[in-house]
Amino acid sequence: MRLAVSTLLLANLIWSGELASREVDVEALVSALRQMAGHGKHQAGNLDRGDFTKCGVPVLKKLGQASADLDEKTVEKLAELGIRHNNQGMLGFSRPQGLEWHYDTGIFRIHYTLRGRHAVDSTDSNMDGIPDFVELMAETAERVFEVEIGSFGFTRPPSDQWYADNGGSDAYDIYLLDIGENLFGYTQMEHLANYMSGNNEFSDTKEENALTSYIAMNNDYGQFLCEESACVEVTLAHEFFHAIQFGYDAWDKIWFLEASAVWMEDEVFDDINDNYYYLDLWMRQPHVALDQNRSPHWYGSWIYFRYLSEHFGGPLTIRKIFERSVVDVSKRYTNNSIHSIDVVLRNRGSSFRETLNAMVVANHLLTSNTDAGDYRYEEGDAYRQYGIEPQLSRSVALSGSGAIVQYSGSQLMHNAAHYIGFTVPESAVRLNFESLVDSIRFNVNGIPEMGNSFSVYRARGNTIIPITIGTDRFTVAIVTDTVKHADYHYKLDMDTDVVIPTTIALSSNFPNPFNNTTTIRFFLPTWEEVSLSVVDLGGREVKQLALEQVQAGYNEVVLEARDLPSGPYLIKLDGETETVAQKMMLIK
Repeated sequence: MRLAVSTLLLANLIWSGELASREVDVEALVSALRQMAGHGKHQAGNLDRGDFTKCGVPVLKKLGQASADLDEKTVEKLAELGIRHNNQGMLGFSRPQGLEWHYDTGIFRIHYTLRGRHAVDSTDSNMDGIPDFVELMAETAERVFEVEIGSFGFTRPPSDQWYADNGGSDAYDIYLLDIGENLFGYTQMEHLANYMSGNNEFSDTKEENALTSYIAMNNDYGQFLCEESACVEVTLAHEFFHAIQFGYDAWDKIWFLEASAVWMEDEVFDDINDNYYYLDLWMRQPHVALDQNRSPHWYGSWIYFRYLSEHFGGPLTIRKIFERSVVDVSKRYTNNSIHSIDVVLRNRGSSFRETLNAMVVANHLLTSNTDAGDYRYEEGDAYRQYGIEPQLSRSVALSGSGAIVQYSGSQLMHNAAHYIGFTVPESAVRLNFESLVDSIRFNVNGIPEMGNSFSVYRARGNTIIPITIGTDRFTVAIVTDTVKHADYHYKLDMDTDVVIPTTIALSSNFPNPFNNTTTIRFFLPTWEEVSLSVVDLGGREVKQLALEQVQAGYNEVVLEARDLPSGPYLIKLDGETETVAQKMMLIK
């Protein structure tokens, strides 16, 4: 759903905590919510999509959270619009009234009217007594349910059968209303589920913050910049996923809810690329945090869930993240979304930081080439055709002695990135990266590109990156840590006066000595078959390391040694013509 800019102001007022103290803020709140309540329309004005935010849920969710902080005058004005406290003390819209007709699908009840300002188009092509628009809404809702619940296995939203004002049945309610030329629809959370227990009766897990809800959809999409069926499809896919989300933990962070809801649009209706618009805006600001609670940035963050679903288990992995959020009990004022993601990914042999780093590289390459492996998007080429392009934070010319790039600004945020483009060095470059703030970690990637081929070198300390003759571009992608409100200041020293090895070479592992986990780096002047193993001092092989994507130049692999006892070992690299080894010490 998309709201006018005035509603963005509303959201900012609520989030700033200043709403209760200034009369002008109260008037802005009432003006914006008047549209959602159907008590008057904004002028259609400029329908350029840049004037819209996609979904009203952030406003309604924050309104619910801010309920206890609003003054009496504000509450009175909201009551005039049908926004009242429920029996939990949370503000929200009351159920729409005066819609005399309904159409039941078995799962959904579609409420509508044929008269007055909320009337739907009465066209009935098949003469079955049900308006075509209502049948479109019902068929789309059933399709959305089939995919999101049936195919992907998400838990259905909790039932409202236990309270009186529930739309007349235990079906999930969708109301068709005149909510203006700028609103597509919204999902209103209502009560703690299952007789106020907060537990969703449709799951095997005991939830604490599951909420019931209903959806309001516009009764006319003639003023919108999409075909009617497409408007209905992406909006219902998005809004019903919000209803599903509320059945897990309604107090998960807004960026997480919105980004995953846009991802779900793409899953259910893959041929409707409404989400490309938000991705384009998002890619122009790589320095902004993935989890920044800001519109429309949170919609563009769907690309992270797209990356996870393509490379780490599909929709099942996203579902497990929501299931984990219930275990983490991320109540109203906490943010466990990143933690929930990290736990699920670690169970798959990765982590939030590793996937964020890989996504940053993939966002720079933006390719559908199957050879790109972990750095590929299925629709990467289509993103480029739409006009989405990788953005450089700055461009730097490498002189004969290299270059030094230092950043001490305030715009680079946590869970974000800088892309620095360099003129292509002649043969090799030594990259030395330094965090200028203690305890702040970065991931740094050197990316030389030649036509459709590329290499990715993870940089730690001094890293030599060979540059093949004919390389077109050389970019360094810098990915920040998860720590909020930190100074992400760094220094990048690029040295072009480098002599690269002419034979295979194995560097000392780091850290060394190590506890359970260490990183091993080796160099190949040209590609060849190699194997990497751990041997004890008696010469017996005790562990073989898997090498997935070996490339000419520097390669890196992580050794997990939790199954090995403490003591000295050799790490051994076997090539086609020679073998090299380094000592290492495991201390537990």
